[in-house]
Amino acid sequence: YISVYKVNAGNLDVVQSSIATGKGPFSIAIHPTGYYAYAVNYNDNTVSGYSIDATTGALTRIDTDGTTAATQYSISTGTSSGPNAIAIHPGGGYVYVVNNRSSNIRGYSIDAHTGALASILTIGTGLGTGSAPYSITIDPTGRYAYVANAADNSISAYIINASNGMLTQIDADNGGNLNLTVGNAPKAVTIHPSGKFAYVLNSNSVMAYKINAGGGLSAIGTALSPGANNLISISIDNSGKYAYVTHFNVNNNVFTFSIDPTTGALTQVGSAVSAGSDPYSITTSP
Repeated sequence: YISVYKVNAGNLDVVQSSIATGKGPFSIAIHPTGYYAYAVNYNDNTVSGYSIDATTGALTRIDTDGTTAATQYSISTGTSSGPNAIAIHPGGGYVYVVNNRSSNIRGYSIDAHTGALASILTIGTGLGTGSAPYSITIDPTGRYAYVANAADNSISAYIINASNGMLTQIDADNGGNLNLTVGNAPKAVTIHPSGKFAYVLNSNSVMAYKINAGGGLSAIGTALSPGANNLISISIDNSGKYAYVTHFNVNNNVFTFSIDPTTGALTQVGSAVSAGSDPYSITTSP
């Protein structure tokens, strides 16, 4: 299930203690308009859709599968697909779901009036079957999408057709290769608010890249976290000055990096901060 909270002077007030999802909800995304939310359900291979109350923030389940006559609160991502990440296009017309077990991306159009989804594409990721894609991100302009493939240590890059939402895989490393080889078991890729830089989170490092014309990536450098292992989530603040990285199930802490606004290079700032037990995800406020 999903719980909803209101941010009140830095504290959280319960708005909705629970609302049903599919089995094994793994990730959630909010539509740019703030009207809809979508959750991917790993165990039953679905996406669940919700409308968001503009006053309270409470969720209401919607008929997510817009291609069927009956009310379906979820839409399929494919048999045994294992959806574990989701990203909505900045224009609000399309949503993309990464399927960990089937090593592909499913794309859906979004009905602006109802929030319902309709399947528009399926495209592979990584070097082939078994790439185990773990996350997806879209650059602020809505031109490119990037996927981190944990099992084959690569990043896949795609150009997004603004008129129909279709994805076309592109040269990710500017060297003629469709997939960019990175460090060990990449779990996340995120884009700087400026749209100029991309950051790939591997098990024990953060790799920085320049985004070139056409969407390909060129290496800037690698920031190593001393003693780090199993880094799992990264978030950049809206100012673009800092990046925060969670260290899961080992030292249970958060690393902070400053970002050079000109080069995009990372520099670790201070010591790691304790974050409780098994910090799995991190985000920064607007």
